[in-house]
Amino acid sequence: MKKYIYIILTALTILTNSCDLLDKNPLDSPNQATFWNNATEIDGGVVACYRFLIEYPNVQYTFPIVPDLMTDIGFPRQESDAKKIAQGQHDSNLSYIYQVWSFAYQGVGRCNLMLQTIESKSSVLTQDQYNQYKGECHFLRAFYYSRLISYFGDVPLVLKPIETVGDASKFVRESKEVVLDTILSDFTIAAALLKDKYTVATSIGRATKGAANAYKARIALYNEKWDAAIEASQVVISSGVYDLYPQYGNLFMASGLTDATIKKLS
Repeated sequence: MKKYIYIILTALTILTNSCDLLDKNPLDSPNQATFWNNATEIDGGVVACYRFLIEYPNVQYTFPIVPDLMTDIGFPRQESDAKKIAQGQHDSNLSYIYQVWSFAYQGVGRCNLMLQTIESKSSVLTQDQYNQYKGECHFLRAFYYSRLISYFGDVPLVLKPIETVGDASKFVRESKEVVLDTILSDFTIAAALLKDKYTVATSIGRATKGAANAYKARIALYNEKWDAAIEASQVVISSGVYDLYPQYGNLFMASGLTDATIKKLS
């Protein structure tokens, strides 16, 4: 009997110690534990943070034009969520409201993940890459939160990756004022890290120092933070990077988009 007990215990010990050999990360797709090992992968993660700026999944989201249709500025003739909001027939279950909330927080989540990744994997990045990627994530997080407080006022403030569903349930709405302070801080950090403009074609269109200060000025203006709005605006004006459009009358006309203008604005 003792012999059989010994054999069984030995077998259990072998199986227990062999579990690590069977715990393999997926070999046919990226995995959180094995990804983010070089600048190219981190760059791809940062680019993914831009995903929710304009075009949402399955929705052609033309922010900020659509919100104008919910006010006295315009009115949508076709049946849509925007029309229901304009008529006061909406509730929290309306698809448009859910999408604005859900996709903005997906953007915030990606920014939080990449900010953590950039710090933990800084050794594989050059200083310029570190500054650019970190600056972009701070800019985008501030942008998404600017949208959230503009729509909803007080919102949950999430500044780190959420590991479990249980963690997500712990967040409650933070005051709009506190979230605004974080937004202004993020834009300030982004402006300090980002470049005035990019010379590499693949980077054109990504966040710049001017974009960070311009959006900081706008959200500060919307929330009556006059000193912050003035300061950020002055930085953009004095940078020498931007000019006013030469002929305002052509600003919304196709004839105004000449090759020379497009080249200058790009």
